[in-house]
Amino acid sequence: MKEYCGESFSKIQRAGEEISGLLFEDCVFSECRLTELTIKNCQFSGCRFEDCKIAAPKFRGSQMLSCDFSRCDLSGVD
Repeated sequence: MKEYCGESFSKIQRAGEEISGLLFEDCVFSECRLTELTIKNCQFSGCRFEDCKIAAPKFRGSQMLSCDFSRCDLSGVD
């Protein structure tokens, strides 16, 4: 599993892709546009999402633990 710890991701745009086997710990995502992603066997722990659009993701065996979503559009998130 590839790990990212304490990293910042800004203005990332992804649509219709699959991400798999990633661990994000204490990362910050700002102004990202993530649309219809398949998020497979990933873990997000203590991450912050700020001003992001996360639309219709498909989570498969993934976890989001103690994450914060500030001013985010979470359209289609179950």
